Amino acid sequence: RLVPGGVNNGLLLDRLGRPGARPGAILDGFPRTRAQAAALDAALAQRSTSVDEAILIDVPDEELVRRLSDRWICSVDGGHVYNLTTNPPAAPGRCDVDGAPLIQRDDDRPETVRARLASQLGALATVVAYYEERGLLQRLDGSRSVDSVTDALLDAVRPGAGGRRG
Repeated sequence: RLVPGGVNNGLLLDRLGRPGARPGAILDGFPRTRAQAAALDAALAQRSTSVDEAILIDVPDEELVRRLSDRWICSVDGGHVYNLTTNPPAAPGRCDVDGAPLIQRDDDRPETVRARLASQLGALATVVAYYEERGLLQRLDGSRSVDSVTDALLDAVRPGAGGRRG
């Protein structure tokens, strides 16, 4: 279950009110619903500020399922994390550090990932539409390599380097 929107907004606004956030902030995964986006805009407007832009790292659903279900962890120390595509173990099914078997957590199984996406993507689509209607949405192709997406994201948020702020 997700934390209620009012709690998220309260925590976020408290943090944005601190000196370290004066130059701005990047919110990752928030807002998650159109109601949260509208409440955030209203609260920011009371502080004479606003959301500058919203960035969507757009990845096809099946690619998300593949990426998320490729994660396996060490059965002895869950801190040793592998991805079968981007960070595979040297020996299939075995941890490189201690040789223990790798396991897949229930929430990383394809069927669980699909169910999670089904429950979250509908609400996300309303947030995307909300920022698109305001001309604030920038889409990035998230199906590219991690380095390529990282570069595009940094360009999008770096003032004067291709983002809207520049």
